[in-house]
Amino acid sequence: MKWEESEHPRREDGQFRRKGIADWSRLVSERLGTPGGHVDRVEGRDLLGELADADWEALAEVTPSLYAVASGQAGPEGDRALGQIWGRQGFDGSPRVVDEATLQQAIDSGWMSLWRAVNEVDLGLSTYQTAEQVAEHLRTGVVRPGLGGAGNGTYFAPDRAKDNMRHYGEAILHAALSPDARTIGLSEIQDLMAADGITHELLYGDEAQWTPRERVLADAGRYAAARGYDAILHWWSARDKEQPHEIIVLNRTALMIAEAADG
Repeated sequence: MKWEESEHPRREDGQFRRKGIADWSRLVSERLGTPGGHVDRVEGRDLLGELADADWEALAEVTPSLYAVASGQAGPEGDRALGQIWGRQGFDGSPRVVDEATLQQAIDSGWMSLWRAVNEVDLGLSTYQTAEQVAEHLRTGVVRPGLGGAGNGTYFAPDRAKDNMRHYGEAILHAALSPDARTIGLSEIQDLMAADGITHELLYGDEAQWTPRERVLADAGRYAAARGYDAILHWWSARDKEQPHEIIVLNRTALMIAEAADG
C-alpha cells in the first residue's frame, strides 16, 4: 500500500490530525465495505485562538459584504473567506461517492438522509455550468462555498422534503451526513456568536466600522466552520424537532453522496 502524504494531513506542530471517528461509525463503515474500514471525516478544531491579526485581515479582504450577499453580487466564487476557513480545517476535501444502494444502507444504519436540488449556474462571460455539471462538481470538484440567509455553506433539505426537490432544481443530489458529524443548531451558534461579541446590535450597525475579525465572524456559517462544526441544523419552528428544515453543511468530508443516476 503506497503512502500518500496528502491523505494524512499534519497539524502545524507536525503531529497527524486526528480523524475523530467513533467506533460505532467505523463498524458501520466496515459493514458497508468502504475502503480502509472507516469514513475519512476530517475533524475540525477551534481556529479562533490560532488566528493572528494578519490572518483576520487577510480573511476580511475576501469576505463578501452584507450588501453583496443580499443583492446577489458576491460573484460565482461564493464566500471566499469561508472557502479559506474550510481549507484551514480540511473541510474542503471530497465526500465519499457511492451507489444509491450503499447510501441507503448508511441511512438505514443511522446517517442523516439529505437532498439538494441545483440549477444551471452563470459563471460570467457567457460561460455556464449545466445543472448536471453543478451536481457533479459538488460530488467530485473543487468545493464552492455557497451563500444563504441562515449562514453561508452548502444547503441541504431533510428526507421529508425529497418529493418537492424538482420544484427547486433540475438536478437532484441524494446525500447523507455521518452520525459522527459535529452539528449545532442555528440558535445555539447565534448564542455563541453573541457571547463572542458578534451581537444583534453589531450585525445591524455600521458594517464599515467592523474590525477584520468581526467582519469574518459576522456570518453563522463562517463562525461555525471556524469553531470546527461540520454542519448547522436550522429549525424554522421551536415546536418542530423531528427533522430540521435546513442542514447547512460546512465539512464536505462528513458527507456520503450518491453517484449520478444512469440516464
